[in-house]
Amino acid sequence: MEGFDEFKNILVGVDESEGAQKAFQYAVKQASKTGAALLIASILEIEELNVYEALDPEYLRQKQSQLSLNLEKYKQYAENSGVKNIQLYSGEGDPAAAVRGAAPPDL
Repeated sequence: MEGFDEFKNILVGVDESEGAQKAFQYAVKQASKTGAALLIASILEIEELNVYEALDPEYLRQKQSQLSLNLEKYKQYAENSGVKNIQLYSGEGDPAAAVRGAAPPDL
């Protein structure tokens, strides 16, 4: 695809859905090909939790810990695919709002 060599940064949100997995693989391929920095983001969607889960600090810590472990796996995959500059971001809340806050100013 033309024009991708102009990108300096690629931001991709990940979760376990098929669409997110395809987007991640595509982002890794492009970052590896072009030398762009890759920001991999994963957001804990609090509104998807039931009230008991959302109010349980230990449950939330476990979910964030799992997100961090998953992000490390994504990072390892990207490194193994030749991506040199990788940043990870995890947050809570609305994914769109959280990812906007994670993006570098020039992205």
